[in-house]
Amino acid sequence: MNLFVDGDNSPEPKYRIDLPPDTGHHMMVHRFNMNLLEHLLLTHYHEDHFDLLYLTHRGRAMSDRAEMPWLNIYGSAETGGRFDSRNLNLDDLRLRYHQVEPFQTFSVGELEVFSLKGNHAPGTLHYVIRHAGKSVLLAWDTGFYEDETWEALQDLKLDAVFMECTQFGGSDAIRYNSHCNFHTLRMMRERLLDMNVIHCDTPYITVHMGDNGLLLHSERVELAEPHNITVGYDGLELEV
Repeated sequence: MNLFVDGDNSPEPKYRIDLPPDTGHHMMVHRFNMNLLEHLLLTHYHEDHFDLLYLTHRGRAMSDRAEMPWLNIYGSAETGGRFDSRNLNLDDLRLRYHQVEPFQTFSVGELEVFSLKGNHAPGTLHYVIRHAGKSVLLAWDTGFYEDETWEALQDLKLDAVFMECTQFGGSDAIRYNSHCNFHTLRMMRERLLDMNVIHCDTPYITVHMGDNGLLLHSERVELAEPHNITVGYDGLELEV
């Protein structure tokens, strides 16, 4: 996911969340490149969210590295271990890795970021992005949050939420770890409403949907709309 902030008139993203294998497809279809990318927030180390190949290409002879800005990468110790496992020279790739702990507030360029603990693989982080008086929660992958994450959210006010729903449809039982199904997604939203972290009209967009629910996009929309949930898609743009 690319993030654009007020006053940035460049068509190329400066900020990005995760680096999945289909990034190249998105670049071609949606007409952007990452030459000016300066900040990359990583949720966790799984390869469907962090394809290291895109970063190792920065060191190839075909790249004019002197023209590329240094890329600051933020993530947990477990995510940073992906670099160690490949024995990469981060300086040669013009990369800087910043280790982040859960429930930490830190600066990312013009943004203020607050990290949350996702209920997924070890070291999974979610991020509340703050800029120009607006706050957006980016939450994938996860099951139902653990108590410490709900406690960290209780004093926040969110202007939009992007949350995964890997298993769309299926069981009407809460999944307490790894991924959300549609029931878990609704219960997460209800909990945020009860806590007054969001209100009923706060944009709530679901992403990271697998095909294991056996539903078409139109069927997901029909299921989600009564709950004021937007079903995401490639190319979706939201202005907050």
